[in-house]
Amino acid sequence: MNTTSKNVILIGFMGAGKTSIGQELAARSGRTFLDTDEYIEKKSGMTISHIFDAMGEEAFRKMETEALRDLISTSGSYVISVGGGLPMRAENRTL
Repeated sequence: MNTTSKNVILIGFMGAGKTSIGQELAARSGRTFLDTDEYIEKKSGMTISHIFDAMGEEAFRKMETEALRDLISTSGSYVISVGGGLPMRAENRTL
């Protein structure tokens, strides 16, 4: 676990405003805004709904964990918005 991280990670229900608040917080704090769903879509070349349909929820949840690991292991300073279900896995809460 990276205890010297300068990241801010926003969690909350879908539609709670994590993206809107995250973008504003990033702009005000000089950080870069990142969204785990967008990261997963870009990396996989598929939409989230297509991942669910083609591969199932468990595969998507594993991708979320990988995305979070990737994003927090970089040397940047980010505001990261995560999917509403990401904090439900103990492994993700530890990260």
